[in-house]
Amino acid sequence: MLSPPTPAPSPSPSSSSASAACPPPPQVPLEEDPEEEPLVRDLHAQIINRLTPPSQLRLLRLLLASTPSLSLAPLLPLIQPRLQRDFLDSLPAELALHVLSFVDDPKTLTRAARVSKAWYALIDADQTWKRLCLHNGYPLPLRESAPSSSSFSLAELGDALDIPPRVDLTSRRTTTTQIVSSHRRHRPQPGNNNPPPSYKSHFKHAFQTSQSWLLGPGRLLSTQMSAADNGVVTSLAFDGEWIVVAMETSQVHVFEGEEGGYVRTLEGHQQSGVWCLSLVSKGGGGGASFDDDDRGWGRGWGRGTNDPSADSGSSRRGVGGGGGMGIGAGGPTTTTTTAGKDPTTARRQQQQGSACSTARGWGQQGAVLVSGGCDRTVRVWDVSTGYCIHTLTGHISTVRCLRVLDSRPVAISGSRDGTVRVWDIDRGEAVHVLNGHAASVRAIDVCGGRAVSASYDMTCRLWDVDTGECLHVFRGHTSKIYSVAFDGERVVTGSLDSTVRVWSAHDGNLIALLQGHSTLVGQLQLDPHTDTLLTGGSDGRVIVFSLESYRPVHVLEAHSTSVTCLQFDKRFIVTGGNDGRIKLWDFRTGAYIRDLCDPSIGIWRVVIRDDKMVTLSRREEFVPTLDDPHRRVEKTMLDVRTFLPPPPPPPPPPAASVSTSWPSAAASVQPAWGRRSHA
Repeated sequence: MLSPPTPAPSPSPSSSSASAACPPPPQVPLEEDPEEEPLVRDLHAQIINRLTPPSQLRLLRLLLASTPSLSLAPLLPLIQPRLQRDFLDSLPAELALHVLSFVDDPKTLTRAARVSKAWYALIDADQTWKRLCLHNGYPLPLRESAPSSSSFSLAELGDALDIPPRVDLTSRRTTTTQIVSSHRRHRPQPGNNNPPPSYKSHFKHAFQTSQSWLLGPGRLLSTQMSAADNGVVTSLAFDGEWIVVAMETSQVHVFEGEEGGYVRTLEGHQQSGVWCLSLVSKGGGGGASFDDDDRGWGRGWGRGTNDPSADSGSSRRGVGGGGGMGIGAGGPTTTTTTAGKDPTTARRQQQQGSACSTARGWGQQGAVLVSGGCDRTVRVWDVSTGYCIHTLTGHISTVRCLRVLDSRPVAISGSRDGTVRVWDIDRGEAVHVLNGHAASVRAIDVCGGRAVSASYDMTCRLWDVDTGECLHVFRGHTSKIYSVAFDGERVVTGSLDSTVRVWSAHDGNLIALLQGHSTLVGQLQLDPHTDTLLTGGSDGRVIVFSLESYRPVHVLEAHSTSVTCLQFDKRFIVTGGNDGRIKLWDFRTGAYIRDLCDPSIGIWRVVIRDDKMVTLSRREEFVPTLDDPHRRVEKTMLDVRTFLPPPPPPPPPPAASVSTSWPSAAASVQPAWGRRSHA
């Protein structure tokens, strides 16, 4: 029997390396013969002028067939580029930009910009980055009438996206730049010397902010520690300029809003406990907390009544959709007109004001604080000086909740005496006494010229603030009402009976009964622009309801104990609980993303505005004494953290100066606050 043939052996390493080392066939240089050059040109002219394209192609085939391969090698680098075509550069600018509109990944765009100067010019166009901002949900704070000048290069954006450089992108652009720029010429020139940044720079800023939210850790700007042990926080307000904290010790502490430095303590309330406050931003109709440029939630990331107790919390009304927190929406500072403002930005700023216990000013020069407490008074303060402007009396029991109308010097307070009072905080006068509740008024919310009050008598009432008339009484809960939200169309109430009820503000009828909690519902945030309601309960659960179907969209098992605060925008949800954790969730999917800070003993409050987060928590601190060198005490800590990218470093000093180091960017831990200011 014949044996089968043996397969050929694999090539040895030496043979493969030898073949790999074989040089390519030599290329014969294209040399011109001066004597034959006229003949070559004459033949070329005859071929072009006399032969049809099919005949030209046949002639080329004959020439190729009769030419040695070695002679064809030098033609390869000449033929290959002629067979390639830059489709983007060949298209009109409008069509090229339309093709690029299907690319949604910024890293892909940045790599594509390094292909050629023409591609760079197209991708550098503002239309590309504006569309990408809209696709990613980043607000557009730029004026539509303003030109968009590039304030940084795509190479810098590549650095932000961790893309290694490949070619030099700083060289002069091709004529495609002129084509793309022609679409901007209809825009009028700005009247100032500092035009707003481009959409590209805005996208870079917003992208870095979003990544900071998603991946962390953010930048801790400052940490403040209370002077008194076990200080109970009752209220927190933050408008960008000021941070105000109310305590059950009858003191109100003021911090500057930029980095959280301690400023002063407002003393004037007698007895124990300042239970509610509202911060009115300076300015009129467009206070600093509402109508200034869009710096971010606070994101979107991501905007209650001022019901401040730690055990049951306050309601959270969202009068704007598009980003209650501004999370991931941070952008460079711009000048924005009201008429040209992106509606999403305006809604987010309004929503931030509600969650941050602030109101738009009525034209006053400085920020004003309105506070109420156990001494049965409502006090009006000048925040910048600490001076008590008015002391309003009339309630005969603890003032438990209050709100201030936007753009009007009108405050509404609710008390344990069962009354709701309307005050003119500019003149310091009482306007109306609203009677009707049979028990303590626990929560208040406002919208326009109307207010709703929720009471332990298991009812909620809708009031006309200007006339003092009770428009509707909402009955149906079987236990005390702890939280309320109002958007002008719907009234939402949360109760100790574990249910949430939605009422019509027009006819007073019950619209829906929402269930899912097993105990007290103390947190509400309502966003009418996305028809979304968030509820938080003492069972640790957070439920996202759709107000179109009145069904739960997501049920988040957020905390092991009660939810003390929540805030959301169209991208993220932030929750805080008595378990000492602050969690970030994906609004669309309900998925847990990460913890925003290290665990503590408990979370009092969390508010987010323009991608800056202010937290009040209980933490154990090491405070040794002679008797107990290992002594640890529980302190109330205020942390200010930003998720915006760090500002660019300052320019280097002149050559003549000597600079050995830069100022440290580490967060500052300042001395204990709670002392009386002598400034």
